[in-house]
Amino acid sequence: MEEMEARLKSRMDAMDRRLANRMASLDARLGETTTVGIQKGVAVCAESAGGRSATRRFAVCVGLRKVVYDSLAELPGCPIDVDRFACALEKMKFPNGSVVVLKDENATCRAVYTAILGAAETLESGDLFVLLVSGHGGRESWCLYDGKATNRQIVWMLSRFRKGVRILIVNDQCHSGAFFAPKRDCEVSPFEIICRNDGCDDSWEPSVVWSSPDFPMVMQFASCRGEQQSADGLAGGSWTQALIDTLHQKLCVEGRRCSYGEWFDTAKLSPLLNHGEQDPECVESPNVVDSFRSAPALT
Repeated sequence: MEEMEARLKSRMDAMDRRLANRMASLDARLGETTTVGIQKGVAVCAESAGGRSATRRFAVCVGLRKVVYDSLAELPGCPIDVDRFACALEKMKFPNGSVVVLKDENATCRAVYTAILGAAETLESGDLFVLLVSGHGGRESWCLYDGKATNRQIVWMLSRFRKGVRILIVNDQCHSGAFFAPKRDCEVSPFEIICRNDGCDDSWEPSVVWSSPDFPMVMQFASCRGEQQSADGLAGGSWTQALIDTLHQKLCVEGRRCSYGEWFDTAKLSPLLNHGEQDPECVESPNVVDSFRSAPALT
């Protein structure tokens, strides 16, 4: 088993090095973006052509092998998903300080909430927030280390972002396609208490907020339909790996970037997925526009 894990790690390290080399080559040839600074923990970039301000980007990567409030089976691939996805973001020019990693006992309700709200306080219209969540999932909840975050509470948290902010959620959990159909619920957990203390009381109606034109644009790459489960393994979750492999194929083999739409459509056909048992879905808020779907992925 240790020998197998060592071989898998060696292959993933080699893939990451090839991706880094290809990205450096593309940047030198195309002159797309250069990092010019960090502001409040979020990368500030400038277009090399014309010196125009470009998208600020921030990411939070959450992965849990297990939780403390339930005897659910351990998922050894989820922390690996976080490491590999965070590495892919860095190769896509998310500088140091713009990617927050929360794994296992560090992925508490308070830590996840704080990290996401920190991005919400900083990002403006047109900026990009990326969230990876890899672990156990309920039909309408994320299973964090010390409690669940329900659909309603997650919509509340996302509503803290300003209008026009683009949000990509990579949800590699069982039943992930069930998001988002906001409902009123009464799940009691540390996450529910945090949200309630911040103003998410019984009078707050998530379905109205979700449909509002002032809600940020949310695009979720769900690993499976609402009634399905997601595959996990020693090398990571099948869906996260399919997405990373697709980026690698487009950049390192084809020498180009792909749009969000092409990224999802290509990854969902990956042979890593057991189709019929795990069928990814792209779930969007009502205000997502075509310019978001067609933009170069992760920019």
